[in-house]
Amino acid sequence: MIRATITSTIDQALLSALNFGLAAILIHFATKPEFGLYSQLMNLQSFFSPFHYGIFCSAYLSLASKMESPRQLSYRTAMAHAELGMTIGSSLLVIAACAVVARAFWPTVTLNMSFAFGIALLGLWWREFVRQMRFAVLRYGNALKLDVIYVSITVLAASYLLVDSRVSTTSVLWCMALGGVASAAPPLVSAIRAFPVSPSAVRQDVFFSWNIGRWEVLSSVVSWTYAQSYVYFAALQGGLDAAAEISAARLLAMPLSLLWTSYANVLRPSASRLIATGTNLDIRRLVLRSALFVIASSLVYALLIYAALPLLEHSLFAGKFRNLWSLTIWWVAYFMLTGITTVASSVLRSALEFRQVFYRQALSCVAAVVLLTIGLRLNAIESLVIALVIVEFISAGLFWHRLSTTVSLRHKSA
Repeated sequence: MIRATITSTIDQALLSALNFGLAAILIHFATKPEFGLYSQLMNLQSFFSPFHYGIFCSAYLSLASKMESPRQLSYRTAMAHAELGMTIGSSLLVIAACAVVARAFWPTVTLNMSFAFGIALLGLWWREFVRQMRFAVLRYGNALKLDVIYVSITVLAASYLLVDSRVSTTSVLWCMALGGVASAAPPLVSAIRAFPVSPSAVRQDVFFSWNIGRWEVLSSVVSWTYAQSYVYFAALQGGLDAAAEISAARLLAMPLSLLWTSYANVLRPSASRLIATGTNLDIRRLVLRSALFVIASSLVYALLIYAALPLLEHSLFAGKFRNLWSLTIWWVAYFMLTGITTVASSVLRSALEFRQVFYRQALSCVAAVVLLTIGLRLNAIESLVIALVIVEFISAGLFWHRLSTTVSLRHKSA
């Protein structure tokens, strides 16, 4: 598991470096409001992804990792067929929705930007599904290769932008679209051709995944509300400049979030197998080690970012952001708590307790809306991140309580 964690961490580090680099390009070569607009659009990716994440990522990983090889192959092929058709249709709807809404309420979003956003979202969906296919069979190295190709293509496209001096939100989105589609399309097509499946088999497997993942779809909706809507609250508080300010600080803490994502991709298949065949003691040891890993990693990262922040503030952000220090420290605290929550929620998902995950995220969502609304009444932009820290503390408590209950109930049923 250590080797898989290292491989997955390297994978997420590449993605983190790419996201950071694209944001830094915009910060340096575009205006502050332009970066604020980019941040809002990037958060919209999660807004449009609940169904895909619930069915084609979370439910797929939980189910496929438990299947024997012949069944897993047919399931993967059926879901790959569904992935292709449903994501193309969904991306067209997203493009149309963005174009219509932007025309009425958001004039800074052009038609070209709507197309770039929709195709970038399509590439993200395809790449995430291909990654889950590989995580389910413990091929973390293959997932890393996929992302190396994605990062390489995107970096080459972004380099052309720098040479041609065409840096904008739209051009950066087109770079991401090119990298995502070009890297994920070949393995997706290969998965579709791997095994003959009938249309009825595709429908059955999609419904099978829906029955397991429907609560995860709802969970994704409410988790977006309390984890991604901060940038829109910031815009309400201080416009695009405030959205840029809070997003720039979050950018410095994002490697922690990506680290938790990479670890969850390793943790969930391992937890699924332990839940199926292991003892309660094995599960508790895995959970405890995971929590200690989160806390230790967060403390080390906090020290590193504290030491590097003066250099980063001047070299990467050109002194454009006034509240970078305080916001970054609060974001690091927030992401440490999200890591603790991620450990508990990942094991609960491995136990197929998606409904219980949804209930707890719904409660966290209500708390977030209330606290963020209160934060709007305060002048300090830090109030919004502090509100999220409080929400995540509540969420961590709810998830760990449920995890303890689940393990205890498993012991009694055994």
